[in-house]
Amino acid sequence: IPPQKVEVTYYATASFGCRWYRLLLPLDHVVDTTGAGDALIAGTAAAFAKGWKLEEALLCGLLCAHVTLFVEGANVPFFTEKLMRHVSEQLKSSIADPTSKL
Repeated sequence: IPPQKVEVTYYATASFGCRWYRLLLPLDHVVDTTGAGDALIAGTAAAFAKGWKLEEALLCGLLCAHVTLFVEGANVPFFTEKLMRHVSEQLKSSIADPTSKL
């Protein structure tokens, strides 16, 4: 899987704060865009349904969409539960450290 980088920007006022997540351009040649949008929604929904915090679930969806860009068609055969646990650990550490990049 080509590496990805997620830029996290914080916006805050006296009464409101939010994070803006931006997946930077893929770091390799895109093979096929089929299913990337579906993967974004499905990855986010699946992670959120498993109890991930919404911001972690959104990053999971970004990862799912990103990986889909580098395979033919919409199915990524190497997505496993073990890989998702690893992703969860990486996301938690990157959210804890806002200066980190995945």
